[in-house]
Amino acid sequence: MAQFDPSYPPDPELRISAISKLTFQPTLGAIAQSDSNLEVRKAAINRLTFQPTLGSIAQQDDYPELRKLAISRLTFQPTLGAIAQQDNDPEVRVAAIRKLTFQPTLNAIVAHEQNPEVRQVAQEVLEGLD
Repeated sequence: MAQFDPSYPPDPELRISAISKLTFQPTLGAIAQSDSNLEVRKAAINRLTFQPTLGSIAQQDDYPELRKLAISRLTFQPTLGAIAQQDNDPEVRVAAIRKLTFQPTLNAIVAHEQNPEVRQVAQEVLEGLD
């Protein structure tokens, strides 16, 4: 069996159209992580449900926009907590904080976060859990 090559077809619109029909998570993950076109990658991320792949994109992708999109589909609390505390982009950290429900992690962010806006969001999420 030939390995899927995300560079074909060359037209990004055709790749996006094909992605709308895909459900096989390994193929979607490969496209989401390696396609040369950001819109194609977004389309693949929007079809992903496999938490480890979403977590990898959310933690490691070079593009904050794609990290935030992956976070929007991520539910695994330990990964969200790690991103909320460690990502170098405050907007990405806020996106992860908004998905957190684990109170000890939120408490740690409120207690130790240096960025006042990020800390405020964590406080608001924490208060909303009560």
